[in-house]
Amino acid sequence: MKTRKTRLSELAKQMGTREEHPVAQQEAKPTPPAPNPREDKNDSIKISVMLPPDVYKLLLEESTRRKIARERDASISGIIRDTLVRHL
Repeated sequence: MKTRKTRLSELAKQMGTREEHPVAQQEAKPTPPAPNPREDKNDSIKISVMLPPDVYKLLLEESTRRKIARERDASISGIIRDTLVRHL
């Protein structure tokens, strides 16, 4: 049991005197804030609506179509927002 304790003491001494790796000593560069893809929506007002199941199904189909085509605003909210802007 004593040999284990002495080995641990020796390891602790080595670790205490060991120099840090130069990469670890470098200061971390501050990362710039990520661009907010919804910046234009920050001044929007959030609402909630009830939709008939048929309309919701159409929205899901359109969302899937846009995701497959890699089009913008493939979310259901985006589709509703675009449609309302065009209609009004």
